[in-house]
Amino acid sequence: MRKSPYKHNVSGHFRSGKFIDNYDRGKGRKPAEPARKPSLGRSSDTGFKVTMYYPGGRRTLPVKAGTFTEAIMRGFDQADGGDPSHVMVRRGRR
Repeated sequence: MRKSPYKHNVSGHFRSGKFIDNYDRGKGRKPAEPARKPSLGRSSDTGFKVTMYYPGGRRTLPVKAGTFTEAIMRGFDQADGGDPSHVMVRRGRR
């Protein structure tokens, strides 16, 4: 059997060519939504591993940043081997 809907307002609309006015449907309160877990990439103390690849090798740096973009920027600030050919960013383990 279908559960009855919680109380809510139904907007005006057309049904079979006739306009139906706003009306209330259901009864009771809206059920509570489960709490969301915080996103891993939004915390300011999240650790990342920035790997910079150079023609002669690579270097991996642990970086504290809130986002991937911020991690790349901080990785470039710590790098001392010139311009890398490419960069890889991974979220570190907590």
